[in-house]
Amino acid sequence: MKFQTILVVDANVMGSLACIRSLGRAGHRIIATSESPRAIGFDSRYANVSLVQLPYSPSSSFVEWLNRLIEQYDIDCIIPTEGLLLAIKPWITSYQHLIPVPQGEEEMYRAFSKFDLFSMFLALHSNTRLSFHIPPTALITPSAPTLDALKNYEGPFYIKADAIYAKHEPASLVTKFPNLTDVTSVVPEYLKQYSRFIVQSHVKGQGVGVFLLRWQGAVMAQFMHLRLHEVPLEGGVSSLRRSWWHEKIYQDAIARVDCLNWNGVSMFEYRWDSSTDEFFFIELNARFWGSLHLPIYAGVDFPKLLISAWNNELFPTPEARIGVRCRLTFPKEIEYVISRMKASNLSVWEKIWTLLEFTMLSIDPRVKSDMMFPGDSQLYWRSISDTVRKLLS
Repeated sequence: MKFQTILVVDANVMGSLACIRSLGRAGHRIIATSESPRAIGFDSRYANVSLVQLPYSPSSSFVEWLNRLIEQYDIDCIIPTEGLLLAIKPWITSYQHLIPVPQGEEEMYRAFSKFDLFSMFLALHSNTRLSFHIPPTALITPSAPTLDALKNYEGPFYIKADAIYAKHEPASLVTKFPNLTDVTSVVPEYLKQYSRFIVQSHVKGQGVGVFLLRWQGAVMAQFMHLRLHEVPLEGGVSSLRRSWWHEKIYQDAIARVDCLNWNGVSMFEYRWDSSTDEFFFIELNARFWGSLHLPIYAGVDFPKLLISAWNNELFPTPEARIGVRCRLTFPKEIEYVISRMKASNLSVWEKIWTLLEFTMLSIDPRVKSDMMFPGDSQLYWRSISDTVRKLLS
């Protein structure tokens, strides 16, 4: 294996922490950066250097800082995040040799736009399987602000806007509305902030993720998980999940990644209704994702494999262990329990079960922890302290 100096930005998020641990454990030298001086990745024993980075905006100042950092530490590779890629977009050709995403500029940034993805799947492939398993969706632009595609649905509805189409400060946005009347009333205001966005109707089911490493047109590694607990309860961050498999959903993700011709890592998110086996594609994360620790525990080390593929190193396709569970106990499982205790639609017995389940999961040695990583467990104790401080504030 070729050992390199790797820059991991946004060390304050879980996906970056998993990259720091995976790549540091593999022997690479890790430079971790974040706008926050208390980034969780800074406390990992696998971060060789921890630095507070400049904000992404204004991008010109950030790029000057980034160039100095690359030269000072002789950076070989940059693990990209959406914020980083948007900040360096005007200069992307100068950095592509450092980023393990072998895509053209148009293909790369299309993958970070829900509007572009759903436009492609709905409009260009209306007679193929790619138009199936899509939530009811309206594509909103100044010339076509209509919500007719959603008029037969009850909702709730979600406005989803991409940072890449923000007219001012680049930031992605997802906002929930109870009915279409409320959505209609805010569309003009949202069009002042974003040049285009989508509106989708709610679809029920559990969250599912299909994780892929595709390189030179071939899938080198794959993994799936099923979300067992989410915060908020109706769908959000996964606080407890397990490795899992569903062949039809996997094949749908393969068809979409092939259509996009995306090379690198990706996570296709779905909602799956176990009562009907129906599923819907929700979004694509074309970068490392928050639940990345689970596949690492289950035997599919995506960050390590990505760097190996980028360096043209051969490796066997890893076999994931099914049924491995992993949780983010503090703060997310605590927030899950609190949400269940406050839920008016749950019975007393359901709330008692929630407390019992939390206790059983906490003492079960088979349940893995996002924070208590082998050889790097100090972050678990910090997460407890941070959660207690947050609850008391």
